[in-house]
Amino acid sequence: KSAHNRGLQVWPIISHSFTNTGLTKEILSSSKKRQYVIQQIIDKSKLYGFDGINVDIENIQNETSAVWVQFMRELYPQLKAEGLIVSVDVYMPSNWSGHYEREKVSAASDYFIVMAYDQHWSGSETAGSVSEISWVDEGIQNTLKEVPKEKLVLGIPFYTRLWTETNEGLSSTPYGMTSAKQLVDKWGVIPQLDSISGQNYAEVEKDQTTYKLWIEDYSSISKRIAIMEKYELAGYGAWKLGLESADIWDVLGQVK
Repeated sequence: KSAHNRGLQVWPIISHSFTNTGLTKEILSSSKKRQYVIQQIIDKSKLYGFDGINVDIENIQNETSAVWVQFMRELYPQLKAEGLIVSVDVYMPSNWSGHYEREKVSAASDYFIVMAYDQHWSGSETAGSVSEISWVDEGIQNTLKEVPKEKLVLGIPFYTRLWTETNEGLSSTPYGMTSAKQLVDKWGVIPQLDSISGQNYAEVEKDQTTYKLWIEDYSSISKRIAIMEKYELAGYGAWKLGLESADIWDVLGQVK
């Protein structure tokens, strides 16, 4: 109600167990269970007055590809019949994610949101940016080979990762934009532009530990929005609300 009073639409996320791929396969492989899920979405949408749905089913395996596509093909017309907008979240193109069938899935959705982040993630063997600017640009180019620009939404990160390197190994911790800035201020270092990532970068060493941070800020968000405008995409989406710093709304507010 609060969103509707502000003239905003509400698209809840339909998600799943990221780690239990067997459960996802079991549900998607059954026409009866697929329809049960779809009907629940319709019922909840009517109950709460949703305007659309965002499908965030990740970690699909190769053997689940066909039934994943089938689920979207069954979901889409039924939700459209109820006047609901259908959006879907999919990874950036890579050697391991071709089975996501971007062209087929985009045909069964109104908006295709490419998650242009987690280039380096918690399981990465090397430290790095969660989303280098050049990596985003290349990923959008490749996605556009399968998804029309009118449907393509650029996913941008409102977070970064603090990388900790010791003799024992590498680890990382996610940080929101404001908390990351506060951390750098506490270090007392001045971030420098990293030519590889296109982002501001800060590093400090203490107690035989190296801390590295590729910073998400006004500058990086501006570059991401520039990519969105360069390729005339449908818009942007962000993960996630509440992790952003207040100043970036100055640039996001200029998006038409």
